[in-house]
Amino acid sequence: MNKNIITIYDNENILKYKILLVIKKDYNYIIYTDLNNENINKNLYAIKILDFNDQSPLPINDDEWQMINNEYNKLINN
Repeated sequence: MNKNIITIYDNENILKYKILLVIKKDYNYIIYTDLNNENINKNLYAIKILDFNDQSPLPINDDEWQMINNEYNKLINN
């Protein structure tokens, strides 16, 4: 496995997802994908949390989805 990828484990310490991008604004927006996904344009997920100590997901509004999309596209297009 690539050592440059941050991964997410579940409560039973089972590897679940790899994190592709964290956007820090007023909140933390995390873009992640399935472990075996090699396509940076498919099977993408996003979650919004206040901080990494309180990882309860928060709703993402339409403007935030647009910001997430724009930031991710800027990254992969560079």
